[in-house]
Amino acid sequence: MTTELGVVNTWLTTILSGDATLMGLAPGGVFSDTAPDDTLQPYVLFQYIGGNDVKGNGPHRYMTDATYIVRGVHESKSAAVIDQVAARIDVLLDGQRGTAAGGIIQGCTRLRPYVFMDTYQGNDGLDHQERHLGGFYRIWASS
Repeated sequence: MTTELGVVNTWLTTILSGDATLMGLAPGGVFSDTAPDDTLQPYVLFQYIGGNDVKGNGPHRYMTDATYIVRGVHESKSAAVIDQVAARIDVLLDGQRGTAAGGIIQGCTRLRPYVFMDTYQGNDGLDHQERHLGGFYRIWASS
């Protein structure tokens, strides 16, 4: 992982897990990439999905322009709870900037919404629906 992505991961974890309102809505916590199987729901998940380095004429990298999916996850037939989680994530991230250990978040903006629903058969033999709702966020970071 590059230094800039480490800065973004730290910033996302700090901003999201440090908000009492979001943690009240998503008591399972905040995770990068995957959550443990027995995680309390709903929870927040974020993943790096791509980006580019921003350079000048020489070899120096000024910052990284990264895209992340940040979303709430909840096993439920209703979207009511996950709608609140996604709305709070957006309040915390869209249009924000800040600092994290080792670097600076130059800016963060939501590019578009993210919606996904997975239906699977659980160990109990019943069908379960897991809803994912959030957004694709463009984050500029420098270290």
